[in-house]
Amino acid sequence: MWGEAMKFRLPITLLVVIAVFSASQFAGAANESKLWMPMIFGDNMVLQSGKATKVWGWASPGESITVKIGDKKAKGKAGEDGKWMVTLKGLKETSEPQVLTIKGKDSTISYKNVLIGDVWLGSGQSNMEWVVARSTAGKKEVSSANYPKIRLFRIPGILSDKPSDDVSWEDNGTVFNGKQRVSDPNTPKGQWVVCSPQTVPAFSAVLYFFGREIHLQTGKPVGLVSSALGGTRIEMWTPLNVFYSAPALADYGKWIDNDKAAYEEAVAKGPEAMKSINKDINSFRNFSKLYNGMIHPLISFGIKGVIWYQGEANGGEDDSYITKTDAMVSSWRKLWGRGEFPFYFVQLANWVKPNDAPEGGDGWAKIRDAQRKTIYAVPHTGMASAIDIGNSEDIHPKDKQDVGKRLALWALKNDYGFTNIVESGPLYKSMKIEGSKIRLSFDCVGTGLMVGEKDGISTTKEVAGGTLKWFAIAGADKKWSWADAKIDGDTVVVSSQDVPNPVAVRYAFCMNPLGANLYNKEGLPASPFRTDNW
Repeated sequence: MWGEAMKFRLPITLLVVIAVFSASQFAGAANESKLWMPMIFGDNMVLQSGKATKVWGWASPGESITVKIGDKKAKGKAGEDGKWMVTLKGLKETSEPQVLTIKGKDSTISYKNVLIGDVWLGSGQSNMEWVVARSTAGKKEVSSANYPKIRLFRIPGILSDKPSDDVSWEDNGTVFNGKQRVSDPNTPKGQWVVCSPQTVPAFSAVLYFFGREIHLQTGKPVGLVSSALGGTRIEMWTPLNVFYSAPALADYGKWIDNDKAAYEEAVAKGPEAMKSINKDINSFRNFSKLYNGMIHPLISFGIKGVIWYQGEANGGEDDSYITKTDAMVSSWRKLWGRGEFPFYFVQLANWVKPNDAPEGGDGWAKIRDAQRKTIYAVPHTGMASAIDIGNSEDIHPKDKQDVGKRLALWALKNDYGFTNIVESGPLYKSMKIEGSKIRLSFDCVGTGLMVGEKDGISTTKEVAGGTLKWFAIAGADKKWSWADAKIDGDTVVVSSQDVPNPVAVRYAFCMNPLGANLYNKEGLPASPFRTDNW
């Protein structure tokens, strides 16, 4: 749909790479006295500034390696498996193009036009993968994308049985052989490019709009690494050992083993037996395969943090999603050795035909509430709600500008020192029963609460005298009724003549609460929530 596939030449330093190499294969090649680098390093890249930035690759066992950029230099030696790693200490941010040089015994690799700034990884499923050209006002966004200090790197979607040492060149069955077929135009996979109207069209829209906001507000060079694949569960992005070591996920290890065994048995029996086996990409035997192929190759590469848009494939879950998110985020942080790097995610957008039942609870209602709870359960996380920008007929809302900006608010406040920013719309904090009414208190009220109205990517407008929608109330009998809800200072008071003794409230707690309109005056929507656990 994007026209004829583009072909391009890679930098000479990368032409030595033919496919995904295991550590042993790299070691074998290194015995021929050749210096190898993973593809995440390249011309036009951004290196993470800070106290310690790692650079690694492969060479002959025992070979001495020197890495230099600017006035920073580090030396190391390849191990028995040929792998080496050095740490460049105290890299300072700079927008002046640098040359990163890696020198071995008789080989030298030089990467040009390198900037030092902040690198953000964007991951998840199709709404993270969704490209700039297909977003709202896509042509205009593409034509204005002249940001030489923003650099883009896109990882091809690939499942791998084992953790990979490098990004794969396999793309829809085509293996890299000196040239690469690209199914989407302009933005090559596995190669750093400068952000421009020529390179941005097929890049992740959410990640781009997030990075653009960070760059515009801070002036810093920003590197954006897109690693996303549509239709995938969070389990596929989680290291396999987590399902055996995390107590809360212990049952998954047993299910994975059983599923693999059943699949292998069916394969051995032949095609007829295979018909009874679920070949869905999300089956247990595919757990961790996206981590293996699309995240593990990046481990140790310096990043500032992660943004995440995923959950549709886990949409029927409730608080179990908190446990899974915690397990994945904790494992990534541990593997990167970065402590609690920021992890900011998107709460699922409204979708399909609205449900008029006051109790709600259908579709993604429960997983959205679990996402809201995650920011309190998992340290240094944040959530951008998309509850007001969805499309009833499309699981992929095209307004990715608001999503990117709302994610950037969390980063700007928590990681860049913009303390005057309100990072989120109202987040339910507590409730108090006052006779026949319930008073609700919120975090992130900002300069006040309002009834708001949003139309497309335009700024949210306050509706003077407007009526709050999508509040429901129930008594101890657990029977829900639509409620009257009124803003009272920084709180909302909820009541119904049908519920004289209320005990619980729900707001926008359904698959598509179309027109949910509680906002703060900064124009950010309140997250859907429920006060009960029924």
